[in-house]
Amino acid sequence: RQLWDMIVHAIVRVLQGELQLPVGWRIWWCLASSISSMPLHAAGPYRRGEANLNQIYVSSYAPTLAALVKSRRGMQQKQEPRSFSAISQADLPTAYLSGAVSEANLVKTLIPEPTSFVHLSGQEATRKMVLEAPKRHDWVYSARHRQQDIQQPYKSYFEMDRREKFTLLDLIDAGEFAFLSACHTAQGDKATPDEAIHLAAGLQFAGFKSVIGTLW
Repeated sequence: RQLWDMIVHAIVRVLQGELQLPVGWRIWWCLASSISSMPLHAAGPYRRGEANLNQIYVSSYAPTLAALVKSRRGMQQKQEPRSFSAISQADLPTAYLSGAVSEANLVKTLIPEPTSFVHLSGQEATRKMVLEAPKRHDWVYSARHRQQDIQQPYKSYFEMDRREKFTLLDLIDAGEFAFLSACHTAQGDKATPDEAIHLAAGLQFAGFKSVIGTLW
């Protein structure tokens, strides 16, 4: 509610008034300084009879305007993926993700036909297969643990079993859409929140046109 009162409400008034942006359209937030860590997409009055932001516009974030322009350039008009890859690994060196496999199976039920679907899990998710997935499939869903390197962002990596890993550098010029089902994949450094490249931003810089990450 504080974000709504102090920041978002004034912006929505301009969007609806001066710009006459229709309800339901997508808006992109390109934030700076400490505000870049705040969940503006969740702002709202949270009062009966008044709409919250997510009931007015669909929010997305961009690390820079250049990254946004690059990601939107060449976007396909048809949004449904031609092929979809889900990667889930539960038993990792630093964590056990009990819901990773069932989560990926649930995703499969939501993929529209005739989209092809490939699920890499456990021993099937070798480093070679995982690295090929974003190049062979338009959309990629990943349920795994991550390690972020604030000092050298492109050395941030996703864990695999058998103590293997793959970094952001391995994903240059990869797919169209990525869903990162892991903790803090869209959270930067507390000291320099608008300068650190988190995993979601790194994937966008690497070539993914759209990325879903988490602030929690």
